[in-house]
Amino acid sequence: MDTQIENIIADIERESCVLIVGPDIVDYGEKNFFELMCEELVKDREAGSMIDTAPGHIFRNEELLQLLPQVKESTIMRQMERFYQKQQSLAEPLTKIARIPFHLVISLMPDHRLPDIYKEQGFPYKYSHYRWDQAPEPVEEPDAARPLIYNLLGDFID
Repeated sequence: MDTQIENIIADIERESCVLIVGPDIVDYGEKNFFELMCEELVKDREAGSMIDTAPGHIFRNEELLQLLPQVKESTIMRQMERFYQKQQSLAEPLTKIARIPFHLVISLMPDHRLPDIYKEQGFPYKYSHYRWDQAPEPVEEPDAARPLIYNLLGDFID
């Protein structure tokens, strides 16, 4: 076996390796996940009327977009949530990842897809996420027997 792979396996077993996973785990071809999401949002009549599409207001490299002044963030968040829900191509790689005994998985996807996969497969896990509107809740120290899935971007459900 390749020495580099052996080292990664040893780090996972020692619980000294953290997995950071986001929607670009899937190859979307010429565009990344954010670009595809922006295109769909702009094409959608409701969502498209919320985004400032003037040059310089969609920041592809930073994966940011500018909302029009009158738009509430919660409205565009629902549109983004629907886009995430339609992304079935994420299921296979995330299902495989759930089988690897990482003690800590940092998710950069603001949905419940990853904890749902753990639950469907019967794997124990803990789940927490960033909360912008309140102090974070204490989280037990993660371990490989019951890994922590921490959603760094928050959660659509909250």
